Amino acid sequence: MATAQGLRRHDRHPLSGRVWLSWEQDGGVRQVACKGLDISAGGMRLSSTDPLPIRNYVNFRIHGTPFAGTGSIRSCSHDRMRYLVGIEFGQGIRWDPEKHPLDAPAQR
Repeated sequence: MATAQGLRRHDRHPLSGRVWLSWEQDGGVRQVACKGLDISAGGMRLSSTDPLPIRNYVNFRIHGTPFAGTGSIRSCSHDRMRYLVGIEFGQGIRWDPEKHPLDAPAQR
């Protein structure tokens, strides 16, 4: 039987720290800070205290790095006291550890 990791298109790498999300909803802009869990070339997994709307497009920014862009919320499941959120990066956006190191100096 194949494992979940075996079904993934891209290898996942640990992602720690905050990821800021924003999106339009009900005529306004919503924002939430999530905790990063892991990232791959095509998306990332986050932990949120709030449920996020599946299939919505969001803008994201990984705190302390220059990596930012848009993506689609592909999953949001409740797990104990948090929500696990899967985001697929938008067209043309790919995370590359060589170009976008996660330990880059914080932006001020």
